[in-house]
Amino acid sequence: MRAGYYGHEKSAGIEDIAEELGIGTTTTWEHLARAEGKVMADLADFLGDGRT
Repeated sequence: MRAGYYGHEKSAGIEDIAEELGIGTTTTWEHLARAEGKVMADLADFLGDGRT
């Protein structure tokens, strides 16, 4: 969030986040995808979707 990846004008990309964390871009993408999936599943549960 702080890096700007999720901002409206998206001031950071995967490469920027990877560099800040000191890890590869593929690893960064995998971590973000996993985290986004967890957030979306929790949101679906919270909203009562029931499909998770």
